Amino acid sequence: MLPEIRVGLDKKNVGQLIEYANKDITVQKFTSDAKRFKDEESFENWLKKGRKIYSLVDEDNDLLGISWFGIEGEGFTLALRMYGGARGKGLGYGFLKETMNDFMKSEEYQRAENQEWWL
Repeated sequence: MLPEIRVGLDKKNVGQLIEYANKDITVQKFTSDAKRFKDEESFENWLKKGRKIYSLVDEDNDLLGISWFGIEGEGFTLALRMYGGARGKGLGYGFLKETMNDFMKSEEYQRAENQEWWL
């Protein structure tokens, strides 16, 4: 079965995200996720910034990756994370492409005066 793309994260996936943020050495080395996703409270506070988050899950609803989009300064920001066994499998490109296309159809993006991006 192919991985599934979903808008948002369910409770199980939030827990997995927090675990990756706090235990995955690569995530800790290259991101600020250990602070951003330290616990459920910090995750909820981060969501209040208006981020739209997508998840990539396997058939057991285990988190394989996330992407998110949001307003940052005068443009938009995006991020992509692939976790554990999903890394190196070629899933990131298709996942980011689909989620970015979906976000670019959103009212938030369509109404924005500045549609520039930064990663």
